[in-house]
Amino acid sequence: MKRVVSKRKIDYQKKDLKNPFFQKKKKRNMKTWLISIVIFVFVVIGIRFITNSSKFIVTNIIVTGNETISENEIVNIASQQLEKHRYFLLSQNNIFFFDTDKLEKEITQLYILEDVGIRKDYFNTIRIELKETITSLVWLNDTNAYYLDLKGIPFSEVKGSDENQENILRSQAMQQGLPIIYDQNNTEVKIGQKVISIEKIENILEINKLLAQNNIDIDYYQIDPEDDTNIFVTTLNGYKIYFSTKIVIISQINNLIALLSEKIENINEIEYIDLRYGKKVFYK
Repeated sequence: MKRVVSKRKIDYQKKDLKNPFFQKKKKRNMKTWLISIVIFVFVVIGIRFITNSSKFIVTNIIVTGNETISENEIVNIASQQLEKHRYFLLSQNNIFFFDTDKLEKEITQLYILEDVGIRKDYFNTIRIELKETITSLVWLNDTNAYYLDLKGIPFSEVKGSDENQENILRSQAMQQGLPIIYDQNNTEVKIGQKVISIEKIENILEINKLLAQNNIDIDYYQIDPEDDTNIFVTTLNGYKIYFSTKIVIISQINNLIALLSEKIENINEIEYIDLRYGKKVFYK
């Protein structure tokens, strides 16, 4: 009779073979849990302290660099944002949650600026620094007035009531040496859309400079609605001067000065001086 010998494989490497589907779940480390809870509690307490403390409430809004733009307008825009919330929960009147990027976007949508910078002066101040577009002149129609840049593009509306707007314009224009153009056609004006050519602006600025050098004070300019090569100037003395862009401006100025010094004794009696026909100068 044959003896049956059971064969058993011996694992000499002593491998621990376990079924991954029936492994026992490891116990969570209690220390990690405690640390996480402590951190969470501290974060909640910190947020509540920051949001509820009056030490971090914005109380000052400082605007610098504005020349033609009203400081109150910028402050009002920023103040409206203070009343809003960020992420639906966090009030922006808290300096930590105030969204400077959003405020910058709001301002640049309303005004054409070369640059705008907004920073937080902890813990209660928002500082807004503007760099305005260079103003070349003021555009005035029957209802509104606008500042134009050197390209003839309106970038800011002149604010003021109907009663005192004209006085505000004249005082600002005189202080800044800005000519005022009165639009007889009352053309609709939109911020950012050109209303006058660069060439016309250059003509008017040249006339304005030369007249100022000769002590002739200007009230406002008009462009002839029937022929835009004609520029009409109304002086503070009340008389008008007619220029043509078809003729060199300096030669017309020279004719004007010669007429004023040689033939006109009382300027207050003059109604107009017409320089549009070369050496032939007409006046009444």
